[in-house]
Amino acid sequence: LVRDTMRPPPGTPSPAVAAARYGMTSADRVTLTRNADPDSMAKHLLYWSKRMLKKDRGHIRLVLVRDGAGEWHPTALLHADRSQKHLAVRLIAQFVEQTGADAIIDVSELWYVPAEKAHAITDFSTLENFPGREEALQVLVTTRSGLLRVYLTPFSRGLFGGIKLGATTVTDEKPKNKYYLYPVFKVWAAHGTRAGARGTPVRWLWEPDPLDECYCGGAARFGSCCAPTVHKHSMDELQRLRSEALRQSDIARAERLAQAALAQYVIWVRIHTAPIRHVANDLHREFVAVDVPAVEAHVRNLEEILEIAGRRTELVPRLRRISETIGVPEIVVRLTALAATILYESATRAEAASELDRLGDLDNLSDSTALRVAARVFDGDGEECRRLLRRALSHVENEMDRCFIELDLANVYRGQGEDARALEVANDIVDRTHEQADFAMVRGIAFELRWRLTGDSNDYRSAKHNLETVDDHRARLRLLMMLIDHSDLARIMH
Repeated sequence: LVRDTMRPPPGTPSPAVAAARYGMTSADRVTLTRNADPDSMAKHLLYWSKRMLKKDRGHIRLVLVRDGAGEWHPTALLHADRSQKHLAVRLIAQFVEQTGADAIIDVSELWYVPAEKAHAITDFSTLENFPGREEALQVLVTTRSGLLRVYLTPFSRGLFGGIKLGATTVTDEKPKNKYYLYPVFKVWAAHGTRAGARGTPVRWLWEPDPLDECYCGGAARFGSCCAPTVHKHSMDELQRLRSEALRQSDIARAERLAQAALAQYVIWVRIHTAPIRHVANDLHREFVAVDVPAVEAHVRNLEEILEIAGRRTELVPRLRRISETIGVPEIVVRLTALAATILYESATRAEAASELDRLGDLDNLSDSTALRVAARVFDGDGEECRRLLRRALSHVENEMDRCFIELDLANVYRGQGEDARALEVANDIVDRTHEQADFAMVRGIAFELRWRLTGDSNDYRSAKHNLETVDDHRARLRLLMMLIDHSDLARIMH
């Protein structure tokens, strides 16, 4: 049982002024304005709203609406009574209808009465005067796809007005529990249907628009970029034709086919995975477990071709564009990690660090690829590197990635003079991957580490043999650096 507090603090600061007052960095503002997931956006707003409440001892009613283009529109609502509040919500519903908006976040102070005291209420219009009422900060997020989540933080006021915050609770509610948003839900219900052949309403599903920026991440329109290829070939055909084009050294054609395969999978995610995020959580998690490595595989295929063409860094802005449209936060994290990896390996560490800043607090990440690249980028603190890599190991998805992360950890040991621990890791990887062809690169790196630790020429030859069997630009670069360090000039010239 709630009623909004009609006590806004004097003066409403602009976003820039508010940012300066509450210690919000430019990276924080980018996170707030460009975050692709409404629930993640609500969590960020909850953090800053708590700071605002403690500093100003009050919080103005703030509503953010995400329009059909993905842009957030904030507005402060000042209403003196319940009728004005409902009028404001109807105006918001009108804006939702005009812009095709799909998400709303409502931040407000409110009075609430615990359930055990609610039976004593006789007049709901004067809830703020009820002796058992309490105050709370509410952040409500709701989307057209079915999410309705409330973050409620009780607070109390000290003798001199100071704010003491309680623990935040999170509840998922049904639309009927938030009756004041009915005008918005009504608009969304209309958005979610179209007229069928006989005029009856039919549920609407997202479809790729030829006028959208292409889903491969390119700047051209989908209709003139990948649409013809996507409509002509199945996924299996695209993969086969790409491999054939590479064998024939037709790099331009291989690039077009790799782009189309990536665009086709992004479209699949938008149609099947993104819409069920908040309506079928278990099924959504199963889809995400498949989609994250699948999207990465398509990105790697395109990366390989761009590397051959000497244009690998062009993939970074593509990944950013896909991140803004794909609609699945777990995939966004992986795409950002891949972009940071490319920047790091291109000797632009500062840009890689800036890319990782898009992910917010690293302690909240559970993506092994993101944690691994973070350890590589922020390698000035050995203990922090160990912590990040160990967390990456606890979230790793497959044995191949586990081996690479363990090798990174072994190199941290070696850098801190713990050669025995590093050698132990290398030996373990060699033993685990013995005679497994798919692990030739991992095994080659482990042998290389053993050679650098022991100086044994047998380890050098084993490392060279394994790396020579891998047709991958990273393996070739690693082999070249090892040959240079070994002064194997004849082999290099060959």
